[in-house]
Amino acid sequence: MHKVDAENGVLLIKGAVPGRTGGLVMVRSAIKRGEK
Repeated sequence: MHKVDAENGVLLIKGAVPGRTGGLVMVRSAIKRGEK
């Protein structure tokens, strides 16, 4: 994640994103697991 523009509801992502050009990207919370 590079920057969040809350006013416009936009997330700016830096780097490669898998999928075709112009496609949609779903962003959701990660599930953290405890250390072993």
